[in-house]
Amino acid sequence: MADAESLPFVSDSFDLGYSFGVLHHSPDTEKAIEELVRVIAPGGEIKIMLYNRHSIYVFNVWVKHALARGRPWKSLRWALWNHVESLGTKGYTRGELRQMLSRLPLREVRVRTEVPAGEYLCASAFKPLNWLYRGAIRLAGAQPACPVTGYNRELIEKHKPPQGEIEFSGNPLGFFHCIAARKVL
Repeated sequence: MADAESLPFVSDSFDLGYSFGVLHHSPDTEKAIEELVRVIAPGGEIKIMLYNRHSIYVFNVWVKHALARGRPWKSLRWALWNHVESLGTKGYTRGELRQMLSRLPLREVRVRTEVPAGEYLCASAFKPLNWLYRGAIRLAGAQPACPVTGYNRELIEKHKPPQGEIEFSGNPLGFFHCIAARKVL
């Protein structure tokens, strides 16, 4: 076992760095991601998942623990920190991810925000609220990364985000930000 904010490996050691649903629990998530990038070799990949604070799921947690209890001034950040999994759980907006990831030596950065089936089908036990959530998810829609006219290699290469830019796709109300990137050569 090791501390994600101070990995016991030399720089440029691995071809792949992977974390699904862990780093948003570390005290300094940004430092943990920096460490993950540090130990990846140039040209290597990172694949991580971080929670989306602006998701339907977090909104539902806020409704249950803030609004329904007469505390509408409480924030989505507060709801996530105090009422999702362990105390101190964090989630990130797309803007925060853009800032965080753009400071790192990464290229071909793609963030796909996913709506898990449970979030779509049963976010709330209160059926009218569930219908509202489903409607919001549908209205937000899925934003494709590439045109849906064809998925051949040429089209994908043609639609790579410009150097230094981050490509966002998926449904902005989903709970999972699935991030893939390559370390700069």
